[in-house]
Amino acid sequence: MLLVIGSRGFIGSSILRQSMSMGGDITAIEPSEFDYGNPAKLKNLLLYHNAPCLINTAGYTGKPNVDTKIAQLRESIGSRKFGFA
Repeated sequence: MLLVIGSRGFIGSSILRQSMSMGGDITAIEPSEFDYGNPAKLKNLLLYHNAPCLINTAGYTGKPNVDTKIAQLRESIGSRKFGFA
């Protein structure tokens, strides 16, 4: 299972479409569906979907609230490894 954030954009939609055409197990997550600034919630999202990774294709939009959330996501993920078994 893979999670993709930003699946309505050019890159995210291409990843989603390509993965689905190959029978991949992939789920699209909208940026509004979780709290970017909370690493624990991000970890729970991955655990809930049993996803070993998340692909972030969300980009800056020029909209202050959206861009702030994207910056928070990048800060939350950083180079952290959540240590899933």
